[in-house]
Amino acid sequence: MNLAQILAAAATEHGARTALHLADGPVSFRELERRANAAAARLRELGVELGDRVGLKLQNGPEFAGAWFGALRLGAIVVPLNILLAPREIEERMRTSGARLLVDDPDLLRDGSETEAAVADRSSEDPAVILFTSGTS
Repeated sequence: MNLAQILAAAATEHGARTALHLADGPVSFRELERRANAAAARLRELGVELGDRVGLKLQNGPEFAGAWFGALRLGAIVVPLNILLAPREIEERMRTSGARLLVDDPDLLRDGSETEAAVADRSSEDPAVILFTSGTS
């Protein structure tokens, strides 16, 4: 089972339960799944395909979580980036990871169609995320 399937199953089994606790109020599994589906549809419109790497430079919150699961839904590999990175550091990480798209504005994903974006079939051996560490010892 891949990570996108875990969210889809949780939305089906526990749709009304809280997935994210936020200052503005809770986000249910059903709502997070809806956001992930919309993000996946928009990412697909932007040309993201199975195995592509997608940089995410978004504030913590439902937009980030929706984009994360939306990319995974397409079978893309998520490259989360710290929002405090300098432009040069972002460029370096995008180049090193091979990411084809940087999502740094939540509005970029808000126009996704409501068309269902099926969860890509991925092996447990396939990468899901590329993480960069701080490099400190």
